Amino acid sequence: MKEQQLIRFSLIGAILGIIALYFVSQFAVSATVNIGEISNNFLGTSVTVSGEINNLYKHKDGHLFFNLADETGEIKTVIWDDVVKQLEIDLKNGDKLKITGEITTYKGDLELIPLGNRVEILN
Repeated sequence: MKEQQLIRFSLIGAILGIIALYFVSQFAVSATVNIGEISNNFLGTSVTVSGEINNLYKHKDGHLFFNLADETGEIKTVIWDDVVKQLEIDLKNGDKLKITGEITTYKGDLELIPLGNRVEILN
């Protein structure tokens, strides 16, 4: 009987821990950085950047691919179709955005992938 209770408590604790981590990650504060400061040291971390869209490409499946640039540099950015649908906005070259996202790599290049719908038009 004690072994079953221990297993139950362990399982409940693990589930509650996962739920807590999920909610904490949704409200975690990201470092605000200039795009030119982003390097491989930022891989896997979330950052907040502001910049202007250039070289926007709208994929037939709804994904958006573009460079986000500020006065210090630029970074490739991908907004997946499910996030584009949540945002309900029509982005275009020249739009200024504030994005909180994760730094990843694709084919050796750094990329910014927004976390959920944490994309804000500034202009």
